[in-house]
Amino acid sequence: MSATDDDQSGPGSVFAEAQLLHRSGRLQAAESAYREILQADASHGAALHGLGSLLYQQQRFAEAVNVLERAVASAPRSALSLGLLSAAQAAAGATELALQTAERAVALRPDDAGLRDLAGQLAADCGHPARAVSHLRVAAEKAPGQPQVMHNLAIALHKVGEFEQAIAAYNQTLKSEPSNAQLYYNLGMALQASGRPDAARNALQQCLELQPDHVEALYRLAYLHKLLCDWHACDALLPQLRQALITHVASQGAASIWPYALNTLGLDELHDDCARYFSRQVEQRAQRLRAPFVHTSDSADILNIGYLSADFRAHAVGGLFHQLPAAHDRNRVRVHAYSLFASADEYQQQVRDEVDVYRDLTPIGSREAAEMIAADQLHVLFDLTGYTEHARPEIMALRPAPLQVSWLGYLNTMQASFIDYVVADKSVMTPALEARHSEAVIELPGCFFPGSRLPATVIPARADVGLDPDAFVFCSFNHSYKIDPALFDCWMTILQQTEHSQLWLYAGGIEQVETTLRARVRESGVAEGRVVFAPRLPVAAHQARLACADLFLDTVDYNAGATAMAVAQAGVPILTVTGERWLNRMSTSINRVLGVDELCVPDLQAYQRKAIALSRRDQQYQAVLQQVSQPDALFDVAQHAAQIEEACRRIWDHYRGGGKPQRIEIAGHG
Repeated sequence: MSATDDDQSGPGSVFAEAQLLHRSGRLQAAESAYREILQADASHGAALHGLGSLLYQQQRFAEAVNVLERAVASAPRSALSLGLLSAAQAAAGATELALQTAERAVALRPDDAGLRDLAGQLAADCGHPARAVSHLRVAAEKAPGQPQVMHNLAIALHKVGEFEQAIAAYNQTLKSEPSNAQLYYNLGMALQASGRPDAARNALQQCLELQPDHVEALYRLAYLHKLLCDWHACDALLPQLRQALITHVASQGAASIWPYALNTLGLDELHDDCARYFSRQVEQRAQRLRAPFVHTSDSADILNIGYLSADFRAHAVGGLFHQLPAAHDRNRVRVHAYSLFASADEYQQQVRDEVDVYRDLTPIGSREAAEMIAADQLHVLFDLTGYTEHARPEIMALRPAPLQVSWLGYLNTMQASFIDYVVADKSVMTPALEARHSEAVIELPGCFFPGSRLPATVIPARADVGLDPDAFVFCSFNHSYKIDPALFDCWMTILQQTEHSQLWLYAGGIEQVETTLRARVRESGVAEGRVVFAPRLPVAAHQARLACADLFLDTVDYNAGATAMAVAQAGVPILTVTGERWLNRMSTSINRVLGVDELCVPDLQAYQRKAIALSRRDQQYQAVLQQVSQPDALFDVAQHAAQIEEACRRIWDHYRGGGKPQRIEIAGHG
């Protein structure tokens, strides 16, 4: 913004000289001239604005804020001074205050595209995407020839889930900036969110043609290759991605690399460093929101516990969690739920109905959300989302509760100072894994999944779901990114060595995945009709059809989680390889609770042999089937709620005694 206000300037004045010096780049002399004016008249609004502009230009943001606050006090209806003050406040780290100032300026000049753009960007930074869209729509309307404004609008539309409008805005901006790599990256993310992974992949490839070292595009492209089962392309990209991530962390790059996809790409050795750096970025963003809280340390008989999640809905976490709130003992805890994603489905309604306090955080910013949580005076807050889709980790980074626990959403260490504990069990958390975790472990006695049962319709006839009524049906309903070529070839070998069998798969509704896997089936020499692809169904119908399978073949590097629990509920045995990380020990945890350790094998060769043997439906298979047909121990939600309550009491009492987070083990009962 320029240092200009017409009211106290004139030709030949000292102010005119200061302006001339400023515009010619002689900043030291200009500063002296501005200060000379202010010595004579400390409330000279134009000089204050000019000096503030100069200080902002020199990145002396704290000084700029001080001077511009005086300028606004002198001329409270100067939209220019308010806008510049907002920019300086944002640069100084006071983002929420900057948004308030920008919106004061907008109120004075509602049709000013620059002020609307500033307010929109700040609203987005503060976690107010709907407000951002409102401002940026006006900015784009008033400045139709400004591609950056349209780009900002596209980003805001993306954040509020208006993917088609976002895609249209990105494409419109690309007409003006066809060489903008970041535009192609953002377009790719919107295309992926809208359910078009192949088109997203094309956009990311265009981004990388323009900027080969774009680390976020490399990262997302590798994930999309894996999702689409383009294993050769994924493997070819991994060395470049590995080096790019190492460089990103070492150089403290500006990109935000959400660690989740690392869990799918076989880059475990990079996960902790990337997660640690990402958590520091989150903390830095949270610090700019400035919301320190003073927490209770009372000896309450009834603890206030809260669950923060984007997944109180028809989602893997929602399916596992939805019956837990009703099972909590209100003589021990008062239950709060904080939703990051608004949904009208039955799971969210059930959670809403069965907690004591339900708060929808979707329309409010991260600071306001943290303030709302802190006002509820929680003792323990569980984060059920972690670093997964729709997460807002800045809320947890603002520390709205004295004790904060990761559970269900992110099955790895978050490497975040704002997470004190992680809920696990003995099967998934080995000593080697625990040594890597920055969080102290709460070890549950059974399985760490909370075993809510899913609704189910009447079990369909096999013919009605495309299966041979007499075949031995192997099943794997895992996401496609969990499949790798060695595992798929193993499945084909199992089919070749078992008579009258079928493999029942789920391609996630992605046509290209099904096409790619069908081609792989043909290459293996297996008749296409022996591999059946299941369509997407509503939850109850999907749960019912699982009982049509004879044996669930788990994915090896990244197990089924909620899917395995659904399979167990249906009474179908799960064959799994016990690995070295949490993500490939989940089914082992389930099987041990069910008492079928023999279905947990050490490697892919043993997995193949066991699958072939079980397909004979002999005495061994019948014994396993009998054992898994009684899964009640896995679905005792009341017991699980009691274990969580005991964990909360123990970590709270430890905290009150001044102790730092430390491992606790919850004993089993019965």
